[in-house]
Amino acid sequence: ERGERFVVRTYSPMATVAGGIVLDPAPPARRRSDAVTLAGLEARRKGTPHELLRSVLLTHPFGLTAAQAASATKLDLGTVEKAADQLVSAGDAIRIAADRLIGKPHLDAATRKMHDLLRAYHEANPLRQGMPREELRGALGAKCDSRDFNALLTYWESEGHIAIDQAVARLPSFQVVLNRRQQSLYDRVVSLYEEARFQAPTIEEASRSIGAPPDAIRAMVRVALDRGTLVRINEEILYHASTLAAAMELIRQEVAASGAITASRFRDLTGSSRKFAVPVL
Repeated sequence: ERGERFVVRTYSPMATVAGGIVLDPAPPARRRSDAVTLAGLEARRKGTPHELLRSVLLTHPFGLTAAQAASATKLDLGTVEKAADQLVSAGDAIRIAADRLIGKPHLDAATRKMHDLLRAYHEANPLRQGMPREELRGALGAKCDSRDFNALLTYWESEGHIAIDQAVARLPSFQVVLNRRQQSLYDRVVSLYEEARFQAPTIEEASRSIGAPPDAIRAMVRVALDRGTLVRINEEILYHASTLAAAMELIRQEVAASGAITASRFRDLTGSSRKFAVPVL
């Protein structure tokens, strides 16, 4: 247990060579010269609650809840919360959620890394609305679990560092901008799917109809999906958002009138085929 005394003895010859007080009975594996480890041990030697909490925060790059901090420091929850108030007042830690505390150096480092990751993603993917959230979480580090990540996202969004659009994250200043040629192709792709209604074309069919390479069609489709203009039904089928809304209304009306709807009935109502009816339903 922390605070217990110990002695160190050699085996041969048998002699007492040192003694001390246990500071951390279950330390993480680190080099003994590691600066963070030494700072943490020094904080534990001093033993004040806010120094103990500071030392624990040094080894948790994405922060801790109050309950986790109490467990790590072996302090009661009330003492931890008072220590947290001291660290926040001193500017050594930041509350990024109601019950989550993170050391300011770690938060600053994570914020810089997030900015760098999103900036690089936007440069590499100028036609994508943003970086998938899970991809960003993974890039921040293996130790960033979903609770850590969601707390960081909420904090960054409240501070204006990041914008969240459904399942993607972007820098607030970033917008997809199409040049004249891209905008013309985008309009033609969207119009094709809107006019096709319930029998939407595949990428290859759209490519032949419009007279543009499949990769160019896919790029415009991704933009339309990000904007919500097109909706992916499955890996092969894309619907214009208005077509999907109409399909949903037909389904609601049929179920209200008949109590149920079959794939064949949906096929007849939309003039499509089973290829489309089953995935849509």
